[in-house]
Amino acid sequence: MSVLQKIFRYSAQNINGSSRYLYSINPSVGQGWTFNGLAFQTPVNDSNASTVYQLHFAQPEGWRFLYDFSNSGQGWSLDGPAFSAYRNQVNYSNPIFRYHQVLPDGGWNFFYSTSSSAAGRLGSGWNLDGAVFFGYLGNVQ
Repeated sequence: MSVLQKIFRYSAQNINGSSRYLYSINPSVGQGWTFNGLAFQTPVNDSNASTVYQLHFAQPEGWRFLYDFSNSGQGWSLDGPAFSAYRNQVNYSNPIFRYHQVLPDGGWNFFYSTSSSAAGRLGSGWNLDGAVFFGYLGNVQ
């Protein structure tokens, strides 16, 4: 197994009561975000891993964040590399699942978890997109 990087989850409350999520290697991202804990871990300096980019979409209630191997998307602005992850399952890695929620204003929220059953805990309107990359377990699902 390669050296691992901790990826932390943060949430912020929207006016309509929904939450938006941010993922970072930084254990403190600043004002307006609530620390939720370690979401998962990803490989560092592993030739089998690829860069996962952070993209954002500005909306009235705040930025929404997307994490993807692609560094572009229609309407999304590139923030830069966020971390590395595997495209396929290797070295006892675990799938990292993406969920999305379409908001009344047309915006999208994204949530990432090592659990394929997190939608029920997130509340109404969350849909499982499937495994989008592979990493290692954290301590919050």
